[in-house]
Amino acid sequence: MGRSLADNFRKRFGDREITVIYLDKPLEEADRRLHDERVFQAFTSVLAGILKREPTANEISGLEDISKTKRR
Repeated sequence: MGRSLADNFRKRFGDREITVIYLDKPLEEADRRLHDERVFQAFTSVLAGILKREPTANEISGLEDISKTKRR
């Protein structure tokens, strides 16, 4: 059997702590679009770093399982 998810996380990132900060109040329309775009870019960048290539649209949307994908 493979390593557990927590073990894999510790192996990759050590004892780093990830903190998520939520907004106290909703954003206005323009600010929300900009915020969503930046979150999407950050998510895509992290996914590209994990895969060692640019992710496809199906991988970004979650339609394709990336745990079993081979590098191109």
